[in-house]
This record gives sequence, C-alpha cells and structure tokens, in this order.
Amino acid sequence: MEKPTRRNWLQGAASSAVTLAGASATGAAALTSTAPALLAAPAIATPLNLTVRKIDVTWVNVPFRPVPARNLVRELPHWTVFVIYKVTLACGVTGFGETMQYYTWKTVSDEAMARVLNRNAADFLWDDSLGAGLQQALFDAVGKAMGVPVHRLLGQKVRDRAFISWWAIDMPGDDWSSSAATPPPKLHLL
Repeated sequence: MEKPTRRNWLQGAASSAVTLAGASATGAAALTSTAPALLAAPAIATPLNLTVRKIDVTWVNVPFRPVPARNLVRELPHWTVFVIYKVTLACGVTGFGETMQYYTWKTVSDEAMARVLNRNAADFLWDDSLGAGLQQALFDAVGKAMGVPVHRLLGQKVRDRAFISWWAIDMPGDDWSSSAATPPPKLHLL
C-alpha cells in the first residue's frame, strides 16, 4: 500500500470531482438512486472564509527567577522576549503562534503581516518567509476552521503526546539550591 500523503489525497479528490462533474444525466441519476446521501449534502455546507481579517501582536517579557536571571543575563540577555501572534479569520476563528524574537530562524516583519492581511490564510501555510510566529498562527487558525488538528495539515500524526524539556544556564551550586526555594515571578506584558 502506498504511503498516504497530502498530494495523493488531493489528486484523488480532484480526480473524483472531475469524474462526478463529467457524469452524464443518466449516470448522475443512477448515482442518486443508489447513494442519495452522497449528492444530497456537500461535505461543507457553506464555504469557510479563511480570509485573514486581523493580526494582533503581543510582546511578552518572560521573567526568570532572580538567580537564574542573574546568570542568564551574562550569556543570553535577550532570551526573555517572546512575541505572540493572534490571527483572526473572516469566519471568526482565531489562531495563535509564538516566537522567541531574538532567537528564531525568521522573525515576522510588518511586510509579512501586510502580505497575508485580507488574503486566504491557506495560501500562506507553507510560506517560510513569513516568520515562525505568524506561520504557526496561520496553521492553528486554518486547522481550527477545518476542524482538524494541525498535524493533519502537516502530514501524519507522529506521537500521541509531546514531551517537555527544560533547559538552564550554567550556575554555581549555591545558586541552584537558592533558586529552588524562590517562588516563580509573574508574567509581564510589554
């Protein structure tokens, strides 16, 4: 059996649509008599409007605990700045994406946001030039609008759960023990 891909599925769906569109009146009547539900209702009752109507950008300065922050600032002072992107589609669905502003492979520019605004979000899903946060938000919004998890837009599901990892900067032993006793700070929006 051939491994299922988006391309194979789309080719099969297009082929089926062409076959149905080209059926004669008698063929369509025969199909209707044998499977009335097949022609009675479309898969989607009304087309989804995936037009990007609004993009909200929220900068967040994620505070570290005092002791790790003191150690982190000497190596990576900018690793506390994140940007959250909220994309609102014309159908009312919202999608979210985030990026670590000074670390990601591609930051989101004003030009990238202007390029997708008032355009179909699905047309930009694979456009890596947009930047990580905006691209994630588009995938999230389109997946929600279609009622499918994002992994269905990307391909096959790989795992049932996501593992969490934790990273820390090198610190002296005394700093590690003192930071364990300190309560976490509150989040601050920029």
